[in-house]
Amino acid sequence: MAWSARITTVALEMALPPLGGYWLDGKLATGYLLTVVGALVGMALGTVGLVRLISGPQR
Repeated sequence: MAWSARITTVALEMALPPLGGYWLDGKLATGYLLTVVGALVGMALGTVGLVRLISGPQR
């Protein structure tokens, strides 16, 4: 169960920023700018989350 929660957290860290950017793009009419920024932020957060996940046991 703990691994399921950790993997879900990493997946949400990667998926929510682009979705939020897409939503904001629709509200602010900025094209795809915020979606791309959200995708970059999501990839960075996901990478950090994966590194923390494989680095060792949680404290």
